[in-house]
Amino acid sequence: SWEPPPELTTSQVTSESLDVQIGNIYRLEGEIVGPNTEVLRKITAFASGRTKVEVDCSQLRRMDFVSAGTLFNIVSQLHAQGRLVVLKGVNSMLAALMQVMSLHQVARIELRG
Repeated sequence: SWEPPPELTTSQVTSESLDVQIGNIYRLEGEIVGPNTEVLRKITAFASGRTKVEVDCSQLRRMDFVSAGTLFNIVSQLHAQGRLVVLKGVNSMLAALMQVMSLHQVARIELRG
């Protein structure tokens, strides 16, 4: 079940510092929670000029329901523009949430191996 951490430690960082662009792959890391979903909105800018948008989720531990809804909206818009979004390395907990949110209808979800 989802339980927010009791307090932030020095090993936890804000979502703004958790997005990384490595070549043709956009990376999400750590935990994405709450209304501050700028890290997700940057996927739209990253997708500019691409027909295939690859997002590495292998280091993404958790995402709350609100953030998953934001991700769905972003991916739906990209899908409507004819772009293929591939979410790679998704853990089983996130995959279940993405299934509930119907992300599998607008993106390809590849589970962690």
